[in-house]
Amino acid sequence: MQGTKNLTQGPINRQLFTLAMPIMATSFIQMAYSLTDMAWVGRLGSESVAAVGAVGILTWMSGSIALLNKVGAEVSVSQSIFYGLGRTIPPAIVSIGCNYMRIPVALLLVHMGMGVDAIWWAVSGTTIAKGLILTVWFISIKRRIL
Repeated sequence: MQGTKNLTQGPINRQLFTLAMPIMATSFIQMAYSLTDMAWVGRLGSESVAAVGAVGILTWMSGSIALLNKVGAEVSVSQSIFYGLGRTIPPAIVSIGCNYMRIPVALLLVHMGMGVDAIWWAVSGTTIAKGLILTVWFISIKRRIL
């Protein structure tokens, strides 16, 4: 296959780094969100900071557990569907494009007055957009092939 990359060959450090970078970047953004929350709440007192810190960890853990199923199913279904059609590039293009749009969308929403909640709206909106775009793209490819 021309469009596939065998991750089992080549230097293992480079392959692991390539796979780990998006995950590490996402974790960094989530950590920055929690630190920003604590910085703003810090003006209210130490009890408030402790509460935000505890809830931030619980939110991160529950979100991570929920993402295991979501990401696994999303990747499996989209790659299987497009692989069955002989096309593996569309899911990659849409995923990369939507992921890169998260920061500009979040900044736009922040400037519109949404504050820190803009980050979560940007992630949710781009994830929904990714699902809709892949669905429309799949239907259009399917109509042309079948």
